[in-house]
Amino acid sequence: MRAIHIPTIIVMSILAISSLATTDVGAQLLKDTFDDPNWEKRWEIHDDGTDGAPSQWFVGPGGGIPDGAFGTPTNILRGGGPSKKDEQAGSYALTLKAGSEKWMDYSVSCDMYHMDNDYAGLFVRYVDELNYFRVWSKQEEVLEASRTSYGMDKVVEGEWTIFFGKGNGPAGDGIDGPPVPKEIPNIAQREWFNMTVEVVQDTVTMYLNKKKVDSIQDKDLAPGGPLAKGKIALYNSTNPMAYDNVEVGSLAVFPAGKLSATWGILKAGYER
Repeated sequence: MRAIHIPTIIVMSILAISSLATTDVGAQLLKDTFDDPNWEKRWEIHDDGTDGAPSQWFVGPGGGIPDGAFGTPTNILRGGGPSKKDEQAGSYALTLKAGSEKWMDYSVSCDMYHMDNDYAGLFVRYVDELNYFRVWSKQEEVLEASRTSYGMDKVVEGEWTIFFGKGNGPAGDGIDGPPVPKEIPNIAQREWFNMTVEVVQDTVTMYLNKKKVDSIQDKDLAPGGPLAKGKIALYNSTNPMAYDNVEVGSLAVFPAGKLSATWGILKAGYER
């Protein structure tokens, strides 16, 4: 049988492409377990809510925050925020990780601990105070028989869009969100749970305790859009909260544009 000769340049190109794909999938961008108490070098605090401000953030124990976790015992709420019309203004810790402003497709995972029954979540594709995408859950929603509720919102140039539920404006008492799917157990106070958010090109997907909650597709998230890239932040409103084990991993989108593999999902089997 005659041997088939493959030009060296083709072989080298295939190896290079394979190497790039392997490197891109699963690269860790950030990990913070708050073992280093000097959190001020890694996180920047913003208070958009005016009631209860200024917030106090620190590494526990203290104020109900578990030992070694990062959080705030302060109840921050209401107020117009930077846009003067923020929906569900609160407090958040923004990553100071170098290069995070260029992050595009990634998965962010965080363990959370409610000390009240209100809002907690994550910002993704954070550009500045007037431009970011927010994902949250509420530990107790009385409008839905005390079921855990959730929401996804965006703010672009100070204008808010609420994708699930309805807002009540900057002076209102919260956003009314739908209940999480029935197969997801309620989140209890003072019990750790995990929130993971995956942002892939123009789509954001939310998970609670590894189970998919919902996803949204939006043109502002698409390449070239105002929310095409950006940082992450830890968010709370009307709710003293603790956070731990924050991890961000890069995501690779395969050429077909439909199949993706994220660090978070590769790391542990998330139910899609």
